Amino acid sequence: FFPVDLMGILPRFFFGCVLLFVAFDMLLDWLIIAYFKLELREYVIVWVSFLAINVFGLEAGMTLGVVVTALNFVASYSQMSCVEVIPDPASNIIRAVPERRALDNQRQCIVALRLTGFQFFGSTASVLKAVKACVFIPTEYGTPSSVHSETLPKLLRSYESSAVATS
Repeated sequence: FFPVDLMGILPRFFFGCVLLFVAFDMLLDWLIIAYFKLELREYVIVWVSFLAINVFGLEAGMTLGVVVTALNFVASYSQMSCVEVIPDPASNIIRAVPERRALDNQRQCIVALRLTGFQFFGSTASVLKAVKACVFIPTEYGTPSSVHSETLPKLLRSYESSAVATS
């Protein structure tokens, strides 16, 4: 395209110096200044990825970085609280007057929970613990007890049979 070859005119060390300048600027930004912009976990992931790329090569280092990042995601989201209690739950459903009275009489027993964030295997234990802390089922002695997975089916069957008998 050009009658003169630019690579023959410009010395190669010029391109090498430009490449080194860009590389040092990127290293400074990502390995030093990033400390003040990232959380500690994320900053450690940057260093682990950098060291893995230099030790194991580009593909293996990037793979290790992605795996460590995925593990960090799972760990951070499993520690987050995903359950919110809605303080005064209301419904948009139109009900008959007897049904509204029944709901108003039992309003103090109604608990509405909102699940937020990502729900996956790492967060199910904390969600179950939060739901158990909010939900109570009265026992036959009249005192509330927390819901337990082994007693819940029996209690539900007794409530279903009492609902059938009263209706």
